[in-house]
Amino acid sequence: MGLIYSRLAHRTVLLYSSSSSTIEAISSTIVRKTVLRQDQFLTEKKILSELGSQHDNILSPILVSPDTDHYFLFSRASLDLCEAYIHSIEPPLSIWLPQFIEGMEFLARSSIEHYDIKPENILLFQSCRGAWRIRIADFGLARSHASHYFYGCGTIGYLAPEINPLTHLETPYVPHSMDVYGTSCMLYYLLCHRKMMSYELWDLHDYRQLLQMDHIPSVVRAGLQLYPADRPPIEDYLKTLHSLLPPPRPPRPT
Repeated sequence: MGLIYSRLAHRTVLLYSSSSSTIEAISSTIVRKTVLRQDQFLTEKKILSELGSQHDNILSPILVSPDTDHYFLFSRASLDLCEAYIHSIEPPLSIWLPQFIEGMEFLARSSIEHYDIKPENILLFQSCRGAWRIRIADFGLARSHASHYFYGCGTIGYLAPEINPLTHLETPYVPHSMDVYGTSCMLYYLLCHRKMMSYELWDLHDYRQLLQMDHIPSVVRAGLQLYPADRPPIEDYLKTLHSLLPPPRPPRPT
C-alpha cells in the first residue's frame, strides 16, 4: 500500500505506513485514533460503509485500517456533550439539539439502530469562527435492518429495559426503541442534572415512581416508558423533541 497522507488544516499528516503497520499522527490535536476489538471494528466498519459520508451530523472516519489492525482515524473533536455540560461550555441546547435530531432522523431513515446513545458519543466540533457542529459517534454496537433485539448492548445508565438482562423484560421487538430510550436517558441527565437509576439496583416500583416526578419533561418521560410499545415511534419522538427548544426571539423593531 505504501504511505497514505492526508491534508488536514493545511498540514500534511502521515496516516498509515504499510511497511511498519503503525499510525503516526503528527498532530494529535487534529487526528484521533480509535482501536477496537475485532468484533466491534467489523461492526462499525460495516455500519460506516453503509452510512458513507452522507450526513454532517454523523462522524465519518478519515481512514479505516486493514481488518487485521482494527482501528479508525477520526478528526479530533473539541469535546463531547458530557464534557460540555460538566464544564458549562457552549453550545446551548438550541444549537446542538436540532443537529442531533437531524442525525438521528438520518439513522432512522437508514434503518440503523445505534444502541449506545449517550452524551459521550455526541461529539462537538468548533470551527475557527466559533460555529458548532455536533456529530454522532461510536457505531461499534450498532445494527442495521435488524429484526430482533441484541441483549446486553449499550452502557449502564442508558441501557433500555428490553435489552438489559437484569430486568428480565420479555417484550416483542420494536424498531429503534432502545435509541428512543437512550436519548431520553441522555436528555434526563443533561436537563435534570441526574442519571437514571443504576440497573444493579433495578426495582420496578421505584422506576415507575421515578417516571411520575414532575421535574421530568413530558417528551423525555414518554421515551422512558418501561415497555417499548408504550414509547412513541422514533420518527414521532424526534419531532416532539423540538418542544424542548426555547421559543425563537421576536425580531427587533426597525
